[in-house]
Amino acid sequence: MMKIDNYQDSSADASDNIKSSEGKSDSEESSRDTSRDEDNPISLSICARDISGKLYDLATWLDEIVSSKDLCYPINMCYEHQAILAPLLQFSLNNCGDPFTQSPTDFHSKDFEVAVLDWFAQLWEIEKDEYWGCITSGGTEGNLHGLLVGRELHPSGILYASKDSHYSIFKAARLYRMELETINTLVNGEIDYEDLRSKLLVNKNKQAIININIGKNTYILRSYNITLVN
Repeated sequence: MMKIDNYQDSSADASDNIKSSEGKSDSEESSRDTSRDEDNPISLSICARDISGKLYDLATWLDEIVSSKDLCYPINMCYEHQAILAPLLQFSLNNCGDPFTQSPTDFHSKDFEVAVLDWFAQLWEIEKDEYWGCITSGGTEGNLHGLLVGRELHPSGILYASKDSHYSIFKAARLYRMELETINTLVNGEIDYEDLRSKLLVNKNKQAIININIGKNTYILRSYNITLVN
């Protein structure tokens, strides 16, 4: 057994410290806590104050952009649904999974999601039982899902995409480890059909997954990426 020299029992000191702390008044404790918050850059009170100021600055800046009516990224600049949608911000909604199936959680808005899909189906004159879809957070997520469907249907297929396609198309090809053929474009941004034809002929023994662009962000148009599988 090892002998420990110079050992001191600190329990008595600890007990004294506890008693001393208990003897302090509430005002002294409150003063101490407040001073700690002021010195702590990650305290909740300081963070809340900083965030509040930054949010105000951001809202002011965005109001100036809207009022200037500049042509910029093609988004809706006439958003007037704050009063209707604001109450929903108190809930954590999660439309996980297929919107046409029952949700595993009660906090969802799948009925509204399906209603949006129905609206577009009627606009494009698609019969009720001939479509499926889901609402994504943006174009990139939609492109990722579309290319995933193409890859799952044709695991050994080749993806053909214009060199002017949205950057998420090329990111998805790397992410899904898809073989990619980049197609040249004409001066107006249109795909070079001769280049597409020649590359299809070179790989005629493999199935083709073709990404089609309708418009492009650089032309102040919304970019729609549609994946066709052959």
